[in-house]
Amino acid sequence: MASTNAPTLDIVEVLEQIVAFLYDDPPTLRACALTSRLLVAAAQLHLFYTINFDLVSPQAASPLHIQTTLAQNPRLAQHIRRIHFLIDDSAQIAKIPLPRLEHITLRLGIQSDDPAPVTAAIIGLPSVRSVEVCGVVRGPGALALIFSACTPNLQEVAFRRCSESYLRHGLPREIRQSVRTQLTRLVLFRTVTIPPLLLDGGCPFDLSRLVSVDAHLTAFGVKNLLEHTRLSISMENIEYVDLTCFPALTHLELECAINQLLDLPVALEHVDPGNAIREIILVDKSTHMRRWTIGVQSALQNDMKEILPAFDAALAVLPLHALQRVELSTRRYTDVKGDLGSVVRETEALWKKCLPILVARKLLVLTTY
Repeated sequence: MASTNAPTLDIVEVLEQIVAFLYDDPPTLRACALTSRLLVAAAQLHLFYTINFDLVSPQAASPLHIQTTLAQNPRLAQHIRRIHFLIDDSAQIAKIPLPRLEHITLRLGIQSDDPAPVTAAIIGLPSVRSVEVCGVVRGPGALALIFSACTPNLQEVAFRRCSESYLRHGLPREIRQSVRTQLTRLVLFRTVTIPPLLLDGGCPFDLSRLVSVDAHLTAFGVKNLLEHTRLSISMENIEYVDLTCFPALTHLELECAINQLLDLPVALEHVDPGNAIREIILVDKSTHMRRWTIGVQSALQNDMKEILPAFDAALAVLPLHALQRVELSTRRYTDVKGDLGSVVRETEALWKKCLPILVARKLLVLTTY
């Protein structure tokens, strides 16, 4: 006899979980919404989560169409969490209710006029937590105008593939002296000219509270940013970053291959003996195949025996008095039978054997991804 206390199966919850797997497939989501009334709400949740107004995309939405849709069904506005748009569309987008918007991607075109104040009003929504800027930035004045109305709730700003136009426009003094938001995270991706703009007197950000700077593929200017406590960077760019410029650095995270590990002690050679580095996280991005074969095992062992003991010894003699943890995150391999446990144990044994000083000092932590 079946237990009367068994939980009842909620068909709506099951359908919502099924539809959630289609979050990145708009055509199928629209088909689901037309199939059954039970699927409409679940499909709309994902269809309206991200609205793309970027005209470079063939699937971009029209601001006017979204305005009409929301006028007919206002409750859909609460689903919109992310928008992507060209700056020239900001006036139209400002007419759209965005009560729960969390992220904005803003594309600046080379022909775009100076950012309109309405753009600042969009970015200044209290619910917005992160903004990504792409394209051509017309000097620090343009940044100040875009972000002049930003709220303290804005936490992350990312510049991706940005460049600076030689044509700069003057701005009213009161805008350049607007209250600055205190960022906690800054992302610079393939962006060379932006860091100097962030040090300009008209920079709209207060960078003194940064706890994370991701300078992936950014070569110059990073070392001039204000002090922060966490730095995340690829090992290819460690030569461009003067770590002595970050006296408050406590956490250092690097993506690297095993054969790049020796670059780290060199980068840390001149760090002040009073530094506060407590944790170093190294994410292994070696190009070995994920399947654990004899060839992969042999290649990994050769790399370890050649590189790791030298890395271990070089790191041990550095003045890292506050260091409490060195985490090595390596790929999760499976053997030919798909067994994960034995491979994890085998790779951990290899790392520990090749890093005896870190092991003896109880600093080494091994994780997999």
